Amino acid sequence: MGSVLLVACAPGSDGSEGTSTSGASTGSTGEAPTTGTTGGPSLEAECEVAADCVLVNNCCECSAKPADAEVAPCEGACLQSTCDAELRDGIGVSCRMGRCVFAEVECEGAVTCDKLQPTCPEGTTVSVKDECWGPCVESRYCIGRGCPLDGCGDGWTCVEHQASGTQCVPVPNECGGVASCACAAPYMSEFCPAACVDDGMGKLSCQDGG
Repeated sequence: MGSVLLVACAPGSDGSEGTSTSGASTGSTGEAPTTGTTGGPSLEAECEVAADCVLVNNCCECSAKPADAEVAPCEGACLQSTCDAELRDGIGVSCRMGRCVFAEVECEGAVTCDKLQPTCPEGTTVSVKDECWGPCVESRYCIGRGCPLDGCGDGWTCVEHQASGTQCVPVPNECGGVASCACAAPYMSEFCPAACVDDGMGKLSCQDGG
């Protein structure tokens, strides 16, 4: 899909995919927490569709953020953006559970191109795109991969499906950090087509048969 590139790296200054903003330090998480007017975490959805999100890619960070979010100043020049340094070139963003995150990717499939397989940074795995190697991503972004044994990561939860195994999903901002069926109710169509059950401690189960 097409994207608009907005350069954002100068001294002093994460369905379908959204747009991107671009700019040497590394260390992205894939999505940046949105803050409310009081400075604490926002309890409101930050997006409705992928077009509400952008990829921030500069000398200091590689993350998905709401299109209207303030990007932290990133001083100094760099020879390589953070997304490139983390081998995330080509990563997209999407809106999931009301949050801007990296877009899901395929991590299985035939590779027929001559490109060498990249050695992904620790904690990430290579994806497959158009029968060639794609960006390196955390396993939670791999379509159909299921939840990793060590969990889905901060700000994410593992949903257990009766019919199809497990799935990592972002915890909605409305949940205040702990997922429940009640606070995730506006997004049921995204992760559970049937009844939802939670254990009161952030674990969700989808009663979809199987």
